[in-house]
Amino acid sequence: MPYRKLPITDATRLNAMQAASDRAEHVAADELAFSSTTKAQLDVLLPRWKTELQERGQALSAQAAAVEAATSQRLRLRMWISHYFQSLFMGVERGVIQASEMAHYQLDISSNVLPKLVSEPQIMLWAERLVAGAAARAAAGGLPVAFPTAAEVGLEWEQYKTLRDERNSKQSTYHDEQKDVEALRDQVDALIRDIWDEVEFTYRREQPASLRRKARQYGVYYATMGDASEEVEVEPPPTPTDDASAIG
Repeated sequence: MPYRKLPITDATRLNAMQAASDRAEHVAADELAFSSTTKAQLDVLLPRWKTELQERGQALSAQAAAVEAATSQRLRLRMWISHYFQSLFMGVERGVIQASEMAHYQLDISSNVLPKLVSEPQIMLWAERLVAGAAARAAAGGLPVAFPTAAEVGLEWEQYKTLRDERNSKQSTYHDEQKDVEALRDQVDALIRDIWDEVEFTYRREQPASLRRKARQYGVYYATMGDASEEVEVEPPPTPTDDASAIG
């Protein structure tokens, strides 16, 4: 036996309101199956809901692009830091750099093991130590490391900080847009329920099949037990992060 099933996703909430609005545009006011008061509420809420969903979608897209850019630059920065320290260690091995000079970078002077560059905090820490250490070595008369130079690594570091801040800003914007959508959901659900209740009340004297046929014209959704087309509730899109911990 078919039963009425209210929408449980933001997209199907929009579809339900849009169907009711479209039907209202094609029937005379005195033939509309829901009240003029409810229609006035629909005329206000539907555009708001469309706008909020659109703004959230745009914010999600911008966030994804910012995360991708920051992640790419983080990996690039990690590579440049690694190459710099490898050049430093090779200089020590050739004897053109004293092992004691590695202390400027807070490196173990008895080891040539690269520092861990897995997480974002680790990469930021060693970028800072590299730039500061290179300056301290230069002040002490040490030969500069080349391929890459500390200045080149510093430029990559600054670029990453810029993209990281942009990523964080876009994530914050998406979070705010998601909250705006959530703040409207109860109101949207209440309006859809009112519309569907009023439509079914209008056609209450029809045979069940006829009632459902006419109600569907207003967006009312009827499911059956085991119907594969039933909606599946989906959680809001997760906030992407520049998660370096997942990279070995």
